[in-house]
Amino acid sequence: MRTRKITIKAAIEEFLDIYESKDAHKTAAAYKTGLTKFQNLLELHHVSIDTPVDKLEFDTLTVEFIALLQDKREGVSVATEKVYLTALRQFFIFLVGEGYADVPIIRINSLIKKRARKEGKRIPQVDIVGIEILLIFLEHYTIPAGTSEDEVLRILRDRALIFVLAEVGLRIDEACKMIRGQVDWNAGRAIIRGKRDKEAVIRISTRTMNYLNAYLSARQRLDGATGKPLMSLPLFVRHDLGAGQKILPMTTTTGRAIVADWISKCGLKDRPAKTTPHSLRHYYVTMIYYETRDLKLAQELARHDSSETTERYTHLFDRRLDEAYRNTFEKPRITPVDITAPLPTNNAG
Repeated sequence: MRTRKITIKAAIEEFLDIYESKDAHKTAAAYKTGLTKFQNLLELHHVSIDTPVDKLEFDTLTVEFIALLQDKREGVSVATEKVYLTALRQFFIFLVGEGYADVPIIRINSLIKKRARKEGKRIPQVDIVGIEILLIFLEHYTIPAGTSEDEVLRILRDRALIFVLAEVGLRIDEACKMIRGQVDWNAGRAIIRGKRDKEAVIRISTRTMNYLNAYLSARQRLDGATGKPLMSLPLFVRHDLGAGQKILPMTTTTGRAIVADWISKCGLKDRPAKTTPHSLRHYYVTMIYYETRDLKLAQELARHDSSETTERYTHLFDRRLDEAYRNTFEKPRITPVDITAPLPTNNAG
């Protein structure tokens, strides 16, 4: 394969620019951190970033990069290691695609698969009771008389947003990107673009639809003043001094602050499990599984690619295990159990 000449530094910058141009800023930032770590490895081997990228020994460097990430002095977690190795692998694939280097991708994948640490399964921390309290608090919240228009809009927006996260299961960035035209108000559904730009149909509860309608009705004056078609406007917008009378989409930072603010207002700030926008999505998946006991159905409604992701929630509500435990340790005993005695046998038949 004939390669086109480019330096390591220029190749990395061009690679990261692809993600920035697609507004994948979080991915670009994570990949940049991982590839900075890779450049640190090159420095240890006295390889300048101005070296032509096709001069790298890709398989050797992959092995040494994995070893660097697994060095305890580096303090890299298993999850972070996975992100950094994904960054490296995607960078190598980019080099092949652009004709910058002949990288043995199959061998690289094999090395990563064999040597990378495996992340243990984690059970999501979901404060079911706390989230239920939050939802009830918002449902019965009365806006004080004399509240300013901006504050009324903020309260109505916040309530609608929190119910969208908890009863529709949107990720906070998905909610912030939604526009009014995506919602089918008659059917109680919407079509959104989720992770990896995949379109999906989401269901919206009657209660959440009512809160969305209350918010948008109160926003009529602002929306109408834009002169733009209502269907093109963001579903959730800013209501702060910086936004003024403009209709500007809400940011994920604002979304996180909203959840934290209402958690504090309803007295849940000091509960052991911290509630975040993603906790509300965890609540959504957990409640679907709790009510249906149908893993496949919960997976589809949560829009999880793998059933393994959804399966983590099943450990929170396993009645079979609960029953076995309680039958063992919560039934009354009059006399001590002799565990040295022979087990009873069934001689019937």
